Amino acid sequence: MKKIFTPAVLLLTVFALGACASNGNNNSSSDSLKETTATETVETDSTEAQEMVFTATVVSVTELGTSDPSIQILLEEPVAVTDTEDSIGSFQNGVALNVDPTTLTMDVEELAVGSELKVTLAQPAVMTMSIPPQVPGNSIISIELIK
Repeated sequence: MKKIFTPAVLLLTVFALGACASNGNNNSSSDSLKETTATETVETDSTEAQEMVFTATVVSVTELGTSDPSIQILLEEPVAVTDTEDSIGSFQNGVALNVDPTTLTMDVEELAVGSELKVTLAQPAVMTMSIPPQVPGNSIISIELIK
């Protein structure tokens, strides 16, 4: 029993000392990592907002049965005007815009099936993972009717 116990204790001691030694090395490497990260920080201008602009055809306009007045505009065949993050690929099957009608610059009656809209979204736009994706009103900057 003594022959097995002594090497086992010796082996455990070596592992414990080895773990302590590697902890000391990790602290110094993380300090240098922190210094490197701090020097590579780049400031961005937060006032410069990115936008995604696309045109699409109206498929339907539906009044949603919610406590707040809101409508859903279903669009198809979106074409990107400006899209820095290639988000238009998410709209292959169309896109549904959930909008408060009071924020529209036009009357809801002007939104007829087949009319063309120019939509500006904040980027990255908040949207659901459904098909088609739904974009809430807080991601919509503007909706314009193309005449």
